[in-house]
Amino acid sequence: MATVLPKAVKVWMGANARIEPDGTVVLFEKDVYTAQELWHNSVTRIDLVSGVH
Repeated sequence: MATVLPKAVKVWMGANARIEPDGTVVLFEKDVYTAQELWHNSVTRIDLVSGVH
């Protein structure tokens, strides 16, 4: 049986991404990013992120 996702849904396989009530994002159960950190380090396009080509 195939799973159908809407086009707008983006999935990071294995990331177990979750957003805490205070805006903190947790990936892979160990990478923690505060809302303030994400806000101050945000960029307008994904290709501006370091390491993304």
